[in-house]
Amino acid sequence: MAGHSVRVCINNVEFNIRTDENDEYVKLIVNEINGQIEKIRLANPGLSTAIINSLVMMDLCDRAHKAEKKAQNIEDSK
Repeated sequence: MAGHSVRVCINNVEFNIRTDENDEYVKLIVNEINGQIEKIRLANPGLSTAIINSLVMMDLCDRAHKAEKKAQNIEDSK
């Protein structure tokens, strides 16, 4: 398996991941995820961890799809 091991903590759960990305990039991603989790948790204190995690994943996936579509539209218009 390529890459190196990085210890991360997402939603108060620590684990190791293997990645080819540098540690600073991984930290940036982890901080963004934790920030979104905290934002949803503060706005909706009664939600379970599973629902909060699902909402964050849905939001990130939605943003990725929209960014890919926008990039494809830009490429198609050239």
